Amino acid sequence: MFSLYKIRYKLLLTFFTLVIASSFIGGISIYYSKQLSQYQKINNQIDQLRVLLLQARKFEKDFLIYDPVNSTFMQTGQSANLTGHKQALDSIRILLQDIAQNGHMSSMGIAASIMQIEEQEKQYQNYFYQLAEKTRQRGFKDTGLEGDMRKVAHDLENTSSINQTQLLTLRRHEKDFFIRKDVAYATKLHLTADLVLQSHSDPASVTALKKYVQIFDQIVALETEIGLKPDKGIKGSLKTSADAIEPQIASIQQRVYQQIENQTSASEGIIWTVVGMLLIGSVALGFYFSDSISRPIILLDQIAQSVVTGLKDQDKELEQIQSPDELGSLAKNFKQMLLTLKGSFQEVSAQNQKLVEASQEEKLRQWSAEGVAHFSNLLGQSYPTMEALCIEATSQIVKYLNANQAGLFLLNDSISDQPYLELVASYAYNRRKYQHKQIQPGEGLVGQAFLERDMIYMTDVPKDYVTITSGLGEALPRCILIMPIQLNETIVGILELATFQPFQPHELDFLKKIGERMATTFSALSNTEKTRLLLKQSQLLTEELRAQEEEMRQNMEEMLSTQEYYQRMETSLKQKEEQLEKQILLLQNEKTEISVSEAYFKTAYQQKAKELDELAKETADLKLELESQKFKALPFKKTQHQL
Repeated sequence: MFSLYKIRYKLLLTFFTLVIASSFIGGISIYYSKQLSQYQKINNQIDQLRVLLLQARKFEKDFLIYDPVNSTFMQTGQSANLTGHKQALDSIRILLQDIAQNGHMSSMGIAASIMQIEEQEKQYQNYFYQLAEKTRQRGFKDTGLEGDMRKVAHDLENTSSINQTQLLTLRRHEKDFFIRKDVAYATKLHLTADLVLQSHSDPASVTALKKYVQIFDQIVALETEIGLKPDKGIKGSLKTSADAIEPQIASIQQRVYQQIENQTSASEGIIWTVVGMLLIGSVALGFYFSDSISRPIILLDQIAQSVVTGLKDQDKELEQIQSPDELGSLAKNFKQMLLTLKGSFQEVSAQNQKLVEASQEEKLRQWSAEGVAHFSNLLGQSYPTMEALCIEATSQIVKYLNANQAGLFLLNDSISDQPYLELVASYAYNRRKYQHKQIQPGEGLVGQAFLERDMIYMTDVPKDYVTITSGLGEALPRCILIMPIQLNETIVGILELATFQPFQPHELDFLKKIGERMATTFSALSNTEKTRLLLKQSQLLTEELRAQEEEMRQNMEEMLSTQEYYQRMETSLKQKEEQLEKQILLLQNEKTEISVSEAYFKTAYQQKAKELDELAKETADLKLELESQKFKALPFKKTQHQL
């Protein structure tokens, strides 16, 4: 009886000890779970803050890309990007207030960082509103300063006495500045305008031209204030203020992570200390307790050890302990603790998954931005021919997108009423596909895409359309993409891609972006090539005229030499005629004076008469030849007179 009593009290003491220890463990777990939950809530809010900041930056980039050419924004001052940007910043401000009011934040000493983020957010918002206002003030097409300038330019073109070539030069410098954002073109426009003003005195034209230059200068000043480059002007200030927010958020989140780790380490240290004491007590009392008491304790020990390797299904194993005493209570509390920890870890895992997804989206945006920058650099390089540029661009597109085949068709409008698409570059096309170099508008999918001015994307490719061939065999592609390369509403070419893998949405968006840049480059190079050909033809005509002029000069020199020769012959002939007349006169005088033998003189006279006849005949022949040469020289005299 006495022994039983002692054992009973020992059991009671042991049970009370276990209850107290279990309660202590449960209390510590609950306390630290609440602490971790609070810090995790703060961490989630910081993650939301970073996501909202990314959204604001995205709306900012979309605004810079689309709203400067959005007529609705120019007229009303409102756009989806402005509204989205404002909502994102308002949400950021609310989150910052919630974080600042959290009592746990004061213990970490990050109130100053929160205030800095709020100040930087206000600066960022102010810069963005300034950018929107300046952009709307600048205008687009028929609105703002650009609308005023275009109206004055149209008046100059329609009513001004200024030469159209000079006006076109002014408009070209204007467009070059708008496209390239280089003040050198503004200087060229001023120089051209000064030349025009010096050569014209029409008051109306001069006044209109000065007004045109004045509005253009206002646009240049606005563009400079906005920022001709991403790191200049309001754009640069906007980027600097936005970039300054992210490190502050990262710093706060790092402190929260550190606090979570500290709280986790402290809770684990206390829990494991108490669990270790329980294990030691269990071993000491195992010699005294029966199997009914030791088995649940052993099971609890095993579960506690398994927690070290990770939370799995330990709560289900605890359901084996169904005793209504303190051990059962301990098992229930331990189960609740495990469930709480498991919920906390699952919540952390879910948030980490969201961060991974956000990181993946950022990688895709980075991929697209790097690709656009790469192709912009590629298109900006110098190539010997348009075909060389097209071949390099096609090859780079295939490699960057991991495609398998590609073809680039450019519009050939050398015959204005019969334009056609010409294959200028290809990548991995088979022989049959490559031979068909010219495609009429509306012919096949390429011609249809040209007429419809829209992208054609097929995932069900006909068997006889095209095959992808390698050294080991050939196979059908899984999808075909035919994309018009157009500048505004003008199509300059068609890009055709074939691949085994379907294109992802971000790849299609990337192709649209580089398509616009390719259209701009191809259009500019085509215009340059046409200008070069016209200049070359002009040079050839000039050289040909110079050669003809040299030939005519030589002919004139020969003609003048021939004319001098016949003038000398004419002078000689006149001298011979005078000599002949003198001899005839002399003979006549001799005939009257001679009174000697008639027979002797008759013979001498006949001999002289014969000589005179021959001389007269020779003189007549010379006269005929001289007249013939004068008649031949008459066209050369007319040519000389014309020259």
